[in-house]
Amino acid sequence: MRARKEVAACENLKRELLRSQQVLADLETQRFMFVRNRGKSVKWGGAKKAAEEQLARLDAAIASSKSDSILHEQELHSRQIALEKLQDDATHGRSHGMGKGHGHDDNQRNKLAVVAAV
Repeated sequence: MRARKEVAACENLKRELLRSQQVLADLETQRFMFVRNRGKSVKWGGAKKAAEEQLARLDAAIASSKSDSILHEQELHSRQIALEKLQDDATHGRSHGMGKGHGHDDNQRNKLAVVAAV
């Protein structure tokens, strides 16, 4: 069950990573088009200042998007390692999912103890 949750989490992270990479590509395209079309034609005055501010905002958005992509990649990598460990443990008969009683829930164990005491 835990492995299924990890698989689902990995799939969600893959989607988020793809989405953030698409956002990054879109922002880089916007920056390129801005510089090509407007950035070079503006030489002085208020228009130049506005163009520089817009370029700075685009650069900040690109930096933020890059850091988001890096965080998603790191999270996905750690989740994939955890999933591989869970799958390896399941293959070799090692289980870490149920705590300290041989696969029994604590409430189940307590109910059995109460029934045995009566």
